[in-house]
Amino acid sequence: MKKMYLYAQPPTHQSSLPPSEWNFTLITSHNHSYVYEDDENDSLFSIATATFCVFLQRYPNYYVNTLIISSTLLCLLSFVTFLAPPDSDERISLGVSMVVGLTVSITCWGHPPLCK
Repeated sequence: MKKMYLYAQPPTHQSSLPPSEWNFTLITSHNHSYVYEDDENDSLFSIATATFCVFLQRYPNYYVNTLIISSTLLCLLSFVTFLAPPDSDERISLGVSMVVGLTVSITCWGHPPLCK
């Protein structure tokens, strides 16, 4: 019966991987060998399997930049409309700009980019 030895180590360098929004946190492997026997305990055949588990962590840069910062700025700008005089045209145009900004940001949030 042949034996299969597999081992996994954490990646030592990231030069082979292009920069992306994912980080490898843990890579594990497990070896399993199954022997199938008949009624007389004679070995019929054996199967060797290897199981690899890759754990990924996503960098939050995209979400911080697009969701948190943009929504915070839009909320702060919405309070500016209350500082303008009630009968000014700038207040109406700022309110319309806020609605357009919210619409564009919701459209961008609905279609996040795929990993490169």
